[in-house]
Amino acid sequence: MGINGLNSHIYPINGAVMYFFGSFDYSIDARGRISLPARYRAAFINGAVIKESPDSCLELYTINGFETETSTRLGEHVSNRQKAGRQIRRNFLAGAFEVDLDSQGRILIPPQLRKLLGDEKNIAVIGCGDYVELWPQSIWENELKKQENLDE
Repeated sequence: MGINGLNSHIYPINGAVMYFFGSFDYSIDARGRISLPARYRAAFINGAVIKESPDSCLELYTINGFETETSTRLGEHVSNRQKAGRQIRRNFLAGAFEVDLDSQGRILIPPQLRKLLGDEKNIAVIGCGDYVELWPQSIWENELKKQENLDE
């Protein structure tokens, strides 16, 4: 069953259920490491998968959460013998990297993905239920403004 239990978005930790939510401000250090919120760390104790999002941010999954998301995205296109299956695999899996949590509760963002964050060192860590997003702070602020405009 692993750390995720039966549902990809529910993380049992010491008998309690964990759901990623909230917004946190962190900085990337000179080596490309970023701390994760203390409340999230136990969910990533067995590792994580980080990948580019189509929304100008990075997505961070638990190992089991990533496996579940991969199965969901492949859906009926599980076979790589079909063109649609190969395209889905390339789009979702090619830019994914496994990362580990260090003893300080940080992950090392691979250089290929660090480039996507630009030169900005201030990062918004956003809980999105079954995964976490990492946004350059300035882009996140623009995203929030877009959301406010939609609400009006």
